Amino acid sequence: MGRYDTSVTRPRATEGLVPASDHQFWVTELGRAPLPPYDYSNGLTCVVGPAEAVVFTGVSSGYVEVRVDVRGSAPAEFDAAGWDDIVEISIEAGAKPLTVLGNMAWATVDFPNLASAGAGHYRMRVHARDRDARIDLVAEPPYEQYLIVAWPAPLGPPVTLRNTDRFGASYRAAARMRRSSGPPVHRPKPPPTQ
Repeated sequence: MGRYDTSVTRPRATEGLVPASDHQFWVTELGRAPLPPYDYSNGLTCVVGPAEAVVFTGVSSGYVEVRVDVRGSAPAEFDAAGWDDIVEISIEAGAKPLTVLGNMAWATVDFPNLASAGAGHYRMRVHARDRDARIDLVAEPPYEQYLIVAWPAPLGPPVTLRNTDRFGASYRAAARMRRSSGPPVHRPKPPPTQ
């Protein structure tokens, strides 16, 4: 069999509540922590390193609803109805299971392994809705919903399929400003005047 085992044809899906903190939750291996710097350019998600991705939440902290749908191949159909932002990214999985974790590496739901065919490259389509409902607040009860669809696929660039919420727009604008301003410039302080 080739690098990707496409015999996994039956979708495996699980949903549950995931604790968000600092406007994020993670897709990673247990025991790993995706640390900054983060790429905010698509406003929804980014890969930080091998087996490390971050999903950005509108709420500062609290629980968000997450559904994970693991596939053996790319979904035949694409339905954007009801979702505010949708972005596809590629992630490289290692030998350990790739799962959804709350920031601080909390595993609150027994999500299926997103790396369904073992170590290798995967595509993740991340959907978000209702991130504008409680921007910067604590989610009590959960207001935001996410869907992560994952399947084996060669590496590819991030692709924004939909971006309509204000929260994602603020992250995209901040990323543009950061890129246009260039690296920080060190200016020595002038000597004190007598």
